[in-house]
Amino acid sequence: MRDRPHRLRLIHAARRQLGLDDAAYRSLLAGAAGVTSAAALRTDRQWAAVVQALRAAGWRGTRRLQGPEAKAYSLWRRLYDLGAVRRRSHQAFRAYAARMCGQQDIYGAGQWAGVIESLKAWLSRTSSRTSEK
Repeated sequence: MRDRPHRLRLIHAARRQLGLDDAAYRSLLAGAAGVTSAAALRTDRQWAAVVQALRAAGWRGTRRLQGPEAKAYSLWRRLYDLGAVRRRSHQAFRAYAARMCGQQDIYGAGQWAGVIESLKAWLSRTSSRTSEK
């Protein structure tokens, strides 16, 4: 099985996203692949069966951010690291972006530019405040 560490992280992320307790998680693994631990997965077929079972349970998967949204989220995380933002989560970031866009579709053309510029300005103000201390 190729890229085993990545696959194990993905399974555990799906478990957290679905909120599965230990018994439900192990039951899902047993039903899908005949194992009680993700570490016991040995074949690509077992891996695919577990992913299919996780999707059937409601897991949507993960997606890597790209383009301007990735840039904006990077700025958001830097603000969190400086203590200017209380919640680092993507959900909190998206709520901020929606407020900045006036609850419009933030995927529309040019919407991310305004969000990025506001985050840059906020970061600049925060950075200058922390360097003064």
